[in-house]
Amino acid sequence: MRVRMIYAEESHAALYTQDSDTCVVLLPGFGYSFERPLLQAARKLALQAGFDVLCLSFGELPYDKQRMKESVADCLPLACKRAAALLTQLPHAHRIWIAKSFGTIVAGSLRKADERCVMLTPLAQTFPYIRPEDVVCYGEADPFLSEADLNWLSRCPALCLRFPGLDHSLRGSGGAAAHEQVGQAMAGVLEACGHGQRAVQEDVSPVGIFDSGLGGISVLRELRRCLPHEHFLYYGDSAHAPYGVRDREAIRTLCIAICEHMIAHHVKAIVIACNTATSACVNELRARYPQLPIVGMEPALKVAAERGPHQRIIVTATQLTLKEQKFAKLMERFQNEHTIWKQPCPRLVELVEQGRLRERETIMQALREYLTPYDLTHVDSIVLGCTHFVFYRPYFVDMLPKEVALIDGNHGTVMHLADLLTQRGALCAQGQGGIVIENSSTDLCLLDRSIELLEG
Repeated sequence: MRVRMIYAEESHAALYTQDSDTCVVLLPGFGYSFERPLLQAARKLALQAGFDVLCLSFGELPYDKQRMKESVADCLPLACKRAAALLTQLPHAHRIWIAKSFGTIVAGSLRKADERCVMLTPLAQTFPYIRPEDVVCYGEADPFLSEADLNWLSRCPALCLRFPGLDHSLRGSGGAAAHEQVGQAMAGVLEACGHGQRAVQEDVSPVGIFDSGLGGISVLRELRRCLPHEHFLYYGDSAHAPYGVRDREAIRTLCIAICEHMIAHHVKAIVIACNTATSACVNELRARYPQLPIVGMEPALKVAAERGPHQRIIVTATQLTLKEQKFAKLMERFQNEHTIWKQPCPRLVELVEQGRLRERETIMQALREYLTPYDLTHVDSIVLGCTHFVFYRPYFVDMLPKEVALIDGNHGTVMHLADLLTQRGALCAQGQGGIVIENSSTDLCLLDRSIELLEG
């Protein structure tokens, strides 16, 4: 399974793909995201049934809860326009819709005549779009449904699951049982639609990016910003993370396997978005795959040193990066003129992989542990020598004196890749780019975490 990011105007969608010709389109409501129980269950059921799944976000809309009816009318044209732009990028022959609240109106507006829909807690504006083949689920205590609306639904020709005492999110006494029943109804619709066949694959030549886990998403984010027309295949090796505590031979074996996987997907270049993997085996990979441009990463010590004479620099990285011969040679070039400290920060890798970037106190405690030994008033710059560390930039800024510069190698890596592709005549200058994210772990949360980091 892979997840591909699709973009259009001010909206985006995550396409979980397993090569089906049928896509289940999930549409959220205002304030009801894909992580909430009903839509989370819908995604899981659809993937288990063998379908591709599109989690479609509308982007920022002018919604005002205090004037809900008027606000829905204001938001609908913009939401439909953005959703339609995203849907045109799907290669699937068939679609099934599962929508929540406001999303049910958009689904009703956009679906084709032969496409079924599960409507979760629809609004009154949805009613003209409901068909006999649909499944409608709603609570009798839904504050957005009037008595007249409830009466209309009771006579509705569709299959209606009506839950006494439950609200707009199907919460309340008996909510758990209701969610189970709704899940069974969704599974029934999916089963009735059959299992999808393999879809026609896009003929694209992506750039491969890989990391020991999620840190390389920071590089992918910069790649997308600077090279918006390119297609990217990102591979996070979270099943074997972290690389920084592994020996060189183990890392080499893992990197060769990843490169073979990417070559099988016809990549035109590879970016090793991992300082540790670069240190361990970039030269061997270049010798092994001479047909491919392979861009490695190393701590941006050169950038820090070139800021002026007699720079005082802390290089943060993994243990292996800092002890490898490659970094030792880099230090030799600058240590006579500059003061350079090496600081391993393994905890910072772990917290990203665990999805704990919002745990401010935990993160600040880790930073204090690593940086307290230094007089930060006498430091000129800190090099973020691991792609994971880039995600901590706001926390570093809060902790450091404003005179201390934070330096990473992401932008330089992207520009180097662009130069190599330009030299080969392989740089895409037009067209809609795309992103496919894969992970060696079977934990679906890691794909979700990847998307969160990419969009953060």
